[in-house]
Amino acid sequence: MRYDRSHTEDFYDTLAEREWERFARNAATRVSLAVHTHYLRQYVRAGNEVLDIGAGPGRFTIEMARLGANVTVADISRVQLALNKQKVTEAGFEPSVRKRVVCDIVDLAPFSDGNFDVTVAYGGPLSYALDRIDDAIRECLRVTTRGGYLVFSVMSRIGSLRNFFPQVVELTDHFGFGALADPYYTGLLDERYSATGHRCRMFSASEIKEILRHHSCEVVAMSASNFLAYAGETVLDQRWDDLEVWNRFLEIELEACREPGALDGGTHLIAVVKKA
Repeated sequence: MRYDRSHTEDFYDTLAEREWERFARNAATRVSLAVHTHYLRQYVRAGNEVLDIGAGPGRFTIEMARLGANVTVADISRVQLALNKQKVTEAGFEPSVRKRVVCDIVDLAPFSDGNFDVTVAYGGPLSYALDRIDDAIRECLRVTTRGGYLVFSVMSRIGSLRNFFPQVVELTDHFGFGALADPYYTGLLDERYSATGHRCRMFSASEIKEILRHHSCEVVAMSASNFLAYAGETVLDQRWDDLEVWNRFLEIELEACREPGALDGGTHLIAVVKKA
């Protein structure tokens, strides 16, 4: 399956504000937001110049602005960029945004070499690069300063199938066993098995490590985006308003997500790499 910019652009134009809402659907998605944010707090510093590529409606733009960074916002979708401005403005952080740019992750031509202290590609923009994943990583590293960080997440092949396993089993009734076998063995999801027209590439931790081995960078951290939360969504939803419970749970969840046996168990896989 080859990279198709127009398909991804149309998909996110159509998705519109549902992209903002997806991090607040249930406990697992709320935990995913918290784990993603944890790594921003680890590697984004006040005064940093940060590129938020695939920024969408601004969940992480707001978090980086809250940390005191100067954020350049980029996305392939003009609809998402408009939502980004709306949400960031409503949150009171618009002064922290340098500019917004319509941009493709496989070709960051608008930006010069070594322009950013940190490049963030959260939410899976690298998963949409498909066969051009190496081009996308190379571009993200190119625009990052030496010794700077690329912080990204991709869709998890095993974790996503684990999360959506009941729905996938139902799909096998209509499309045969390939509805499970194809995405499991190839990591590729296309329109055949997605009512929304979703088309992306999912990865395992070992696959990401192998891809990064061919680039001038060092992996400094890897984590699942969520793990324990899968088994207890209803219970955790009932405790969302209890800050002490959530903080104590998240301490354990963050540790669990870093365990080698858990890396492939979340909806997304988070990686932090340092540019050589």
